[in-house]
Amino acid sequence: MDGLMDREGAALGVYVHFPFCLRRCPYCDFNVAVVRQIPHVAYMEAVLRELAVRKAQFPGRRLASVYFGGGTPGLWDPEAVGTVLGAIKSEWALMADPVDIAHAQGGAPLEVTVEINPRRAPVEVLAALREAGANRLSVGCQSFDDTYLKALGRDHDAGQGLATLGAAQTAGWDRVNLDLIYGGPAHGAELFRRDLDIVAGCAVDHVSAYQLTVHAGTAFGRMWDAGRLDVADHELSAALDAQCEMALTQAGFWRYEVSNYARPGGVARHNSLYWTGAEYMGLGVGAHELCIHEGRAQRREGATTVGAYLNDPLTPASVEVLAGSQHLGERLFTALRTGFGVHLGLLRAQLGAELAEEALRRLEPLEAQGYLRRETGAIAGVPEYLAPEGLRFVPTARGLRFADDVGAAVV
Repeated sequence: MDGLMDREGAALGVYVHFPFCLRRCPYCDFNVAVVRQIPHVAYMEAVLRELAVRKAQFPGRRLASVYFGGGTPGLWDPEAVGTVLGAIKSEWALMADPVDIAHAQGGAPLEVTVEINPRRAPVEVLAALREAGANRLSVGCQSFDDTYLKALGRDHDAGQGLATLGAAQTAGWDRVNLDLIYGGPAHGAELFRRDLDIVAGCAVDHVSAYQLTVHAGTAFGRMWDAGRLDVADHELSAALDAQCEMALTQAGFWRYEVSNYARPGGVARHNSLYWTGAEYMGLGVGAHELCIHEGRAQRREGATTVGAYLNDPLTPASVEVLAGSQHLGERLFTALRTGFGVHLGLLRAQLGAELAEEALRRLEPLEAQGYLRRETGAIAGVPEYLAPEGLRFVPTARGLRFADDVGAAVV
């Protein structure tokens, strides 16, 4: 991509994939290793070896977020989490945006998220993870109805989900995401209303509400192929989505991405880096990353099995260099699913003037059709590196409702 600007000082997110689970959910198509014994130290050492070599691909960046995903990273020994986090923090200066500092626990601007399973997160584990340096939890509740949780194949019940949220509050966590899944087996509006009523009263600052997706190769995928899976059709899914937006908006959440809602200050920095075209480093089994290398965007996937990764954490499963037009299409597709929209200045800094002009040509017809609108001011409670002042094209309510159609028009 000719004309790409210097990345010195640009925001960077680091994703650490912890693949280990005690069981696999029937809808899950993530890189997961179901084990009885977790190699806590061996996996930590492999991640540290990978970081020590591959950090050189991101010189001069400023660290905005670290995300421990999985798998079930809440199962990882908190001391190992703390060691990996400490090593990552030692490599880059922090992106000390005033908004981040104002909403940080203990005044530390770095957002550090750990995903946890309600059944595996007693208050002692939550306290230890906080002591290790994490300051944001993502709790996989999915629902607060025991029958629906069983239909989803979850290994916890509604009481454990509520108890985990209470334990997080007791342990001092004030940044908490709660995951919901709607549209699954025998799921309907009344059940979802009860879940949303509970969520509205929870002490969480973020909700990720995902429509169930049936992936090939999963247990649900095989059930679907056999005609044995009863999930929401398109009409019901649309109704549940609208129900979710109305309930959470009334509870003080902002729908800032198609599946994500935040209370003031609660926008997820890490995921927002993906959506706004920033670079992110991937560490661990099957971790994905996007970096700018020698003037081109490069996508990388780490070794896809635990054995291969522990043996050699440096050899990727795949590396793809993106053509400029492909990168632009992906960049527009993700941004137009958010309340941040496409910031022309940010896009020009990331991709260069020529592709920014091409973006304008793709966006203006959607504006004329009522899918997008123009804004220029900063967004309250959102860091400048995600949404700086200046011209941006933001989805209207109609644009978010038809996000897939809008995305197809710009790729």
